[in-house]
Amino acid sequence: MDIKIKGLIEEAIQQGVSAWIEYPDMEGFAVKVGYVGKEDLYKMSDAAKSTIWKKHRKEETVDRAKLTRRWAAKAILDWRGLTLGKLREFIPIRVKSEEMNTEVPCDEENRFTLLFNSMEFDAWLTEVATAPEYFVDEMKKAQSDLGELKK
Repeated sequence: MDIKIKGLIEEAIQQGVSAWIEYPDMEGFAVKVGYVGKEDLYKMSDAAKSTIWKKHRKEETVDRAKLTRRWAAKAILDWRGLTLGKLREFIPIRVKSEEMNTEVPCDEENRFTLLFNSMEFDAWLTEVATAPEYFVDEMKKAQSDLGELKK
């Protein structure tokens, strides 16, 4: 049997590898995280680069906002349980007491804004989105479900 790791990786990524992961020490807040491989990271970084000329020399820069938008779109597929009260743990915002339990929708702009403004959330997401161990159980479950469907 001729096994090609690259083919296995491409197949898994094409099918989409994701998992609901609870945010630590924040009961009820979970993020549906998409797995982001090394190749994806390089592609996102390259897509966010631009070249400018300074004093007759080329200088390469990375557009942080562009990179963060791509990272958010790839790694944050959905979330549940993020309220304005919990959001205060990531970003210093003013929230009225009657709004503390208001859910924050998971849309493109909110994903970007949270990721762009919270070092803590960004560090956690980087850790989980790039670590295969968070996705192994989901992959096993998907394979098991697929096996059940074939019966």
